[in-house]
Amino acid sequence: MIFCFPVLASMSLADAQTNTAPLKVLALFSAGYDAAHINYAHESNAFFPNFAKQNNFTYDSSKNWDMLNDPTLVQKYQVVMFMDDQPPASARAGFQKYMENGGGFIGYHVSAFCTSASEWDWYHTKFLGAGAFRSNTWGPTPATMKVEDVNHPVTKGFPVTFKSETSEWYNWTNDLRKNPDIKVLCSIDPSSYPLGTDPNQSWRSGDNPIVWTNTKFKMIYCNSGHNDMDYAANKAKSLTWSNAQHCQLILNAINWLGGRIATSTGAYAAQGNPQMQIQMGNPELTVSRTGLGEFGISILDLQGNKIAQGRSANGIYSIEKNRIGKGFYIIQSNSTLGSATQTITLH
Repeated sequence: MIFCFPVLASMSLADAQTNTAPLKVLALFSAGYDAAHINYAHESNAFFPNFAKQNNFTYDSSKNWDMLNDPTLVQKYQVVMFMDDQPPASARAGFQKYMENGGGFIGYHVSAFCTSASEWDWYHTKFLGAGAFRSNTWGPTPATMKVEDVNHPVTKGFPVTFKSETSEWYNWTNDLRKNPDIKVLCSIDPSSYPLGTDPNQSWRSGDNPIVWTNTKFKMIYCNSGHNDMDYAANKAKSLTWSNAQHCQLILNAINWLGGRIATSTGAYAAQGNPQMQIQMGNPELTVSRTGLGEFGISILDLQGNKIAQGRSANGIYSIEKNRIGKGFYIIQSNSTLGSATQTITLH
């Protein structure tokens, strides 16, 4: 079975006309506490550089949260991501100014955690809207996500439900539905309950938003970011960025926050840059490109290692499925009319 979501071509329609420069993304992390959060930060820093290269953005990562205090530096980035923490008190004003001046933000999992929203009221109450942490599921498991707006640029083209990455899931003291500034994009589908493996820390019902935006800012919060861990061996038992749907959602978010415009198909495409169609046959994986006969294909794994490559002279490129195993792959194509990239997961 193949789940196929269109990912970025090399630029948006707007970029094709005005600006071909890649978006700039800055990831701030601490890798300071809880082995699962640390592992997630390291996984992200290993995954993003090649993913950025394939999808026309740059990725810088740093433990220096004071970068937020230098407007000449932080304003070079269209999107700032908080991977496993939130700024120390000394950098909070700098981040607030960045956001109020039109910066873009993606926060993951523990970046929203607090036991009292008064610790940083602007961030937890006015910006994220969540308030304080209330409860969590345990242990980390996937969930069925319900997409609440299939027309929003971040979730455009998604099915109504999809299987998420593995994570520990949080809920909050504030009811996000009652906040007119908050738009929920994904929530836990009721078919997921009971959610969790520990009977004492499982959710059996409830409305639990997972991905949302505050419409007063250019921001997305996504509650995933906690890998399943063998704590004794300090080894991950799951990888967040192995889930193609999650990669697609975050890629959509980066491009939306960076000002790129989605086409009606949910892909981001440049003019004169035909998109790819990918089909699973028996036993072949076939790739074609609209209006093109000759084009090159490279198939890469999650780390950017080349698994297979070839050329098509008749509009179709085929590879036997058994030459590539189960997993997440990046399919990249080049032609005289431009490049195209898609991600797939083979099960």
